[in-house]
Amino acid sequence: MVTPVRGSDHDHWAALFRAYTRSHHVQPSPETIEAVWRRLHSRNDVLQGLIVRRTYSGPPVGMAHYRAFPQTFGPKHGCFVDDLFVDPAARGEGAASAMLAHLRRLAAVRGWGAVRWLMAADNGRARTIHDGTAARAPWTAKDGWVA
Repeated sequence: MVTPVRGSDHDHWAALFRAYTRSHHVQPSPETIEAVWRRLHSRNDVLQGLIVRRTYSGPPVGMAHYRAFPQTFGPKHGCFVDDLFVDPAARGEGAASAMLAHLRRLAAVRGWGAVRWLMAADNGRARTIHDGTAARAPWTAKDGWVA
């Protein structure tokens, strides 16, 4: 079951977010974690979040952060998935696919022309899930840029 991140999800979301950042060899400070949480609940920020549960009343087992972005090749906005993570104990149960399907439905409702995301080239499990649910962009990047 996929829903927007709710206030009552804080502790489970924070644990998922810490696990996600650790998987990218980043250790965010408690202040950073709380800043992201506040952004997810701010009406003045574009960042939004989803969580996925196995059951209606169960704890979150996955999370995704996304935002609208203006597309330059057309008049519509798109959706960019900044972060997507599923607890390793829940992998293989369809949680990531459920969040991506939810984002595709949301894009249709909001008139977004695309749902885009990036992932590490060596993340084989994620690539399998993503490649099975979307078309691969016709370009690649060897490295990213940080300004």
